[in-house]
Amino acid sequence: MPEHEIIERVIALRQSLVTPIGRSIGMELVDDAVLRARPLVLLLGNHSSGKSSFINHLLGRDIQRTGVAPTDDGFTVLLHGEDEPRSLDGHAITTSPDLPFMELTRFGPGLAQHLQGRMLDCELLRHVSLIDSPGMIDSVGPAWQRPYDFAAVVRWFAQKADLVLLFFDPEKPGTTGETITVLTDSLAGIDHKLRIVMNKMDLFDGMRDFARTYGALCWNLSRSLRTKDLPHIYTTVLPDRVRENGRLPLDDFAAALRELEAYIAELPRRRDDSVLSGVMDEARLVLMRARVVERLRSVVRRTWLQTFAACLGATLLTALIAWLCFQLASSGWQGERGDWWIPALGLLPFLVALPVLWHAPRVRRRRAEERGIRAIDESFRDEYATELSMRDHAADLEHLWERTRPALARGLNAGGLARIPRTAPSRIAQLQRCLDSELPALRRT
Repeated sequence: MPEHEIIERVIALRQSLVTPIGRSIGMELVDDAVLRARPLVLLLGNHSSGKSSFINHLLGRDIQRTGVAPTDDGFTVLLHGEDEPRSLDGHAITTSPDLPFMELTRFGPGLAQHLQGRMLDCELLRHVSLIDSPGMIDSVGPAWQRPYDFAAVVRWFAQKADLVLLFFDPEKPGTTGETITVLTDSLAGIDHKLRIVMNKMDLFDGMRDFARTYGALCWNLSRSLRTKDLPHIYTTVLPDRVRENGRLPLDDFAAALRELEAYIAELPRRRDDSVLSGVMDEARLVLMRARVVERLRSVVRRTWLQTFAACLGATLLTALIAWLCFQLASSGWQGERGDWWIPALGLLPFLVALPVLWHAPRVRRRRAEERGIRAIDESFRDEYATELSMRDHAADLEHLWERTRPALARGLNAGGLARIPRTAPSRIAQLQRCLDSELPALRRT
């Protein structure tokens, strides 16, 4: 199959089902230009963890400033350019239709002022784009607030990236401040893209020192990541930064560096599979949200119908009573004081029942919707009762629900079900079929 044809077929399926349903139920979906872009590598870590040094090593030239102290407080996008090296400001990056970063405008001018791009004629950048991030802050407080939502921006880049590298300094293997927020929130659900890099292995004085630090890193990661297994950890050393008189053999660490370099070099060849996996994951989220919303809608509708039926029955009964009273009064039967009170007595319940018929179903419907939104987990468990009973699928479904629940709850609290168009069962069935057969079939092509 020609290069990128699979991506175009994935995009076509996505445009026909995933995107329309996702947009209608209020999901934020990436633009198709992101799927057609070069593979993206996002580099995260505290300052002095080795991100910029690693980038310079990959590109074979000193592009990014390095140092023990913080050297940059913004994101840097490294792209390929045929001409002389040139820089782009944040506004140019987020407004260019040729770049897949236009969605970043939603983070406001604070990010644009802390975003820059560099276009270089480097061989690696012909196939892969790199995102260097500002060093994460250990202490989070009013004095350290950024002018943009750092965790949300990291989340955006991580969702679009094919690979996320999280760097740790062996002298600071802990997870504190923004690092914990990134691990627990920004990278939630995309751990399959995450790789850990512990750089500067030449700093260790011996194997015991290395083992103690490596164990501390694993312990801290296990407390922050919501996964059963830790991501792969590369223990590396850059050849041009090895200190003299090092006491630890570095051959294995140099091999780990070559392994990581090879992994990055293979990203373009894995791009089709990466895009397909991303769209399938997106389709699962869209399908789950649509099914849960429609389950909640059906519960609310059933409550309205039951209340309306009960009120209608009561109204018809009172109408029958009023009619009988009128018939009784007009039949000639009368008491000593006349018969005017007989139809009046029969008409009174009917007059009371009419406003009840109008208001009661609406009130019950509103209350059922509010109760359902507060207890949205119940709609999820009712809708997926069969799948959750299967032990092999329960954990994956729970994890998927944790990812989509917060945004769904915010949307429902903001506008209720009235703001979310109905998704027809036939459309949900088509999306399920696409996810079960049509998209997986492209992986076997």
